[in-house]
Amino acid sequence: MKDLLLEKYNFIKEDIENIKKEYSIDYNIDIVAVTKYASDEAIADFLSLGLNIPCAESRGQVLRDKYKQYNYDNWHFIGRIQKNKIKYIVEYSKLIQSVDSFEIAFLINEYACKIGKKQDILLQFNISNEENKSGFLVKTYQKDFESILTLSNINVLGVMGMSSFTSDEHLVNNEFEYLYKVYSSMKSNYSIENFDIVSMGMSSDYKIAIKQNANMVRIGSNIFDS
Repeated sequence: MKDLLLEKYNFIKEDIENIKKEYSIDYNIDIVAVTKYASDEAIADFLSLGLNIPCAESRGQVLRDKYKQYNYDNWHFIGRIQKNKIKYIVEYSKLIQSVDSFEIAFLINEYACKIGKKQDILLQFNISNEENKSGFLVKTYQKDFESILTLSNINVLGVMGMSSFTSDEHLVNNEFEYLYKVYSSMKSNYSIENFDIVSMGMSSDYKIAIKQNANMVRIGSNIFDS
């Protein structure tokens, strides 16, 4: 299985390099390996490759358990944040990508203060305007964003978004383009150190996301599906 996992990972890396050449992109694009649906064997084999890239989980207790099980400390959290799971998410996440309200950011900051940690986060935007998806709304995020910037134990490093679940590539392209415009506006209007991450694109749409300036993509099925 290790050989197949490495082959799939290298294919994605090569594909990303080709996309960068096509669009004259000169910056690094980070891959986050989403382990949500991967088997224990597949995760163990993938980590044994020594690639040292971030892995991502979407449930707090599962994140805690995998952190301990694999003795691997480069985990991102990408799921909906439950208030009663924040202690696990803060304790075991290098980067929390799915902060979607000031209330959640406040609770993360509170627990980070408690354990003496400066927690890196991304702000998730609901760029598809789907009711079942979390995220700040573009029209109303500013007040909460400014409040989040005052929290002492949080570093806001960028934004995250998920496109609509659709085969309409034009719609997906527009959603990613919109998120990048929001990010650019935030970066130009606020002085934030290291506000550099645009996390968008998954296995089905990372090519479109990279075209629209993503520098972090979250890949699960293209690595772990058999």
